[in-house]
Amino acid sequence: MSIKPVLFSYIHTLHINLTRWTAVLVALSLTSCTNSVPPIVDADLTSGESFHDPFIGKGQGPEMVVIPSGTLMMGISVYEKYGRGSRARPFEFTNEFAVGKYEVTWEQWEACIADKGCDGSGPESLRGDNGWGRGHLPMIEVTWDDAKAYTLWLSKKTGKPYRLLSDAEWEYAARAGTETSFFWGEDEDLGCPYRNASSTRARESETGWSDVFSCEDGYENTAPIGSFKPNAFGLYDMIGNVTEWVEDCSGSFPLPDGSAVKVEDCKKRKLRGGGFSSDPRSFHLSKSGGAFADSRYNNLGFRVARMIDRPNN
Repeated sequence: MSIKPVLFSYIHTLHINLTRWTAVLVALSLTSCTNSVPPIVDADLTSGESFHDPFIGKGQGPEMVVIPSGTLMMGISVYEKYGRGSRARPFEFTNEFAVGKYEVTWEQWEACIADKGCDGSGPESLRGDNGWGRGHLPMIEVTWDDAKAYTLWLSKKTGKPYRLLSDAEWEYAARAGTETSFFWGEDEDLGCPYRNASSTRARESETGWSDVFSCEDGYENTAPIGSFKPNAFGLYDMIGNVTEWVEDCSGSFPLPDGSAVKVEDCKKRKLRGGGFSSDPRSFHLSKSGGAFADSRYNNLGFRVARMIDRPNN
């Protein structure tokens, strides 16, 4: 028998098999590519638009909302009802920025822990959920450093510059174009559809709170994100549910562009928005509080922000 026909048949079969395996590998490669979502192009985003930054690989970041540029008279309505004056100061936000549509949830926080981007150690009494549940409830018992660690992890996962809101950015985003004490108006008792706060149920419970809203919001503790109506920018729980850490050092005032002043070795950081257990005066949009950066409270959480990178920015 001639060797040439056998050799030719062998080479032909090998060629067919290699062709088939090449097709399989190409198909797998294409499948892998389709599972990798391309990054958000900031130039394509419009004011008011909601989006998720995809992770580099698998997954996505929190839902974000593009906040339009504009001006803020910071402190315009603060404390008059309670006998304290305020000097309003103007800020101009020439660049759009994005803000978390909701406060960061337990589910999002635990994803960061699982990926070793956040610290999940420590006594359960300090990092626990108080028996209220996790999932889509806002993260609580979180320090300022914990919040910063989460923003750094998000930046690494998305390739976008995530951070906390500045004090001025928070008020601008919360007001959503209003100049009243609350983003729904001046009457604090009309706010039940918009915020989870101390209400008549709290007064009747074991807490014994006396200074509460006169309406009932349906929750004694934290509520799942999105349970109440948003403000005009489409942001939920800017007032109530959990008090939110912001970037600024307590006692400092924002720079003219609204960004936070960098303070070395800052011990106390500003808080905004009030939580489920806060009294009515804590919800005035111009009111800010403060706490030591390592504080953990059962009504203390945060939300995230990032700049929108426009060609003319």
